[in-house]
Amino acid sequence: MNEQLALALIYEDDTVEAALWEPVTEEEIYDQDRWTTSFSRVYRKQGTDEYYNIWWTRGSTEYQDVELEWNFSYGAYRVYPYTKVITAYSEKPTQ
Repeated sequence: MNEQLALALIYEDDTVEAALWEPVTEEEIYDQDRWTTSFSRVYRKQGTDEYYNIWWTRGSTEYQDVELEWNFSYGAYRVYPYTKVITAYSEKPTQ
């Protein structure tokens, strides 16, 4: 995944290359502090088993939104899906 493609997906641009990628997960905030908010989202290249987690940070204040080059960072790395079983418990028997 190249830099331009990662930025196109973050900003939801309508480029031909970005159209080949579909989001697999919702945009998630995985870290937040007074100055920055960090997001991530997994994308899959259509017709393949190629997945990438794209992450980016933005300023947490209105002032920092104006100064994007000051606080904006991003990256992407390949990820692989796996199955996870979750056991839940209820007060009443289920069928």
